[in-house]
Amino acid sequence: MWAVQYWYALSKTLAEKAAWDFVKEKGLDMVVINPGGVFGPTLQASELGSNIYILGILNGEYLQNLMA
Repeated sequence: MWAVQYWYALSKTLAEKAAWDFVKEKGLDMVVINPGGVFGPTLQASELGSNIYILGILNGEYLQNLMA
């Protein structure tokens, strides 16, 4: 079993929570836009997130899972 640690997702979640807490405390308004997917080159050697999904489509894996 792989031990996957989603540090990037955790950091984004904690940062957004801190922002919501801040605007609530200060009586401000805030809008958050969460994209459905972000595509392009990655900063790390491994493929993550949306790029894995796109690679699966290109390799035919996504369609195989749908038809199984």
